[in-house]
Amino acid sequence: MTISLLPAKLVGGGAVALAIGLGLLYMRSHYIYVGEATVQARWDQAENKRKAAQAKLQADATMRAAQLEREEREKDQLKQQEAERVAHEQAERDRAQAARDKQSAATVRGLRATIARLNAELDRMPGADQDTERGALADGTRTARELFGSCAGRYSEVASDTDRYRDQVVGLQAFVNDVCQAGGVAAPAN
Repeated sequence: MTISLLPAKLVGGGAVALAIGLGLLYMRSHYIYVGEATVQARWDQAENKRKAAQAKLQADATMRAAQLEREEREKDQLKQQEAERVAHEQAERDRAQAARDKQSAATVRGLRATIARLNAELDRMPGADQDTERGALADGTRTARELFGSCAGRYSEVASDTDRYRDQVVGLQAFVNDVCQAGGVAAPAN
């Protein structure tokens, strides 16, 4: 009887060992599956976070680009408005200069007409031809008047040029200050 029990015990022990081995293999594969699922879930979570962060960065970059574009458009619009204002002011200065030139020319014409009238009166004075001292005085007076008329005309031209240059400088300074520097753009360096 001892012999017959031994194989039954061996078979029973082998079956128990087999069952324990299969149980351990099942538990091992179950834990591997659970571990893989946990790792995959964490991977997916990290990937979703990365994609969300990338999408947020891209959205932020798009918003920044749109904001910069709006700011540039506003700067350009401000520059355009300032350029139009400066051009309008320059046109006003040009009109004022033209009026001053016209007034100056009329004054010089009036002065020359007065000189011509006084010279004509001097020519009609009796005895200017006969008295050399009077004749010299009349010639000197006539010459002085002509020189005064020439100087007045030249002075008027110089004043007109000076006014034009002043208006040009004022216009350029206004352009640099109001247009070039509008919106933070630095003026061109010389």
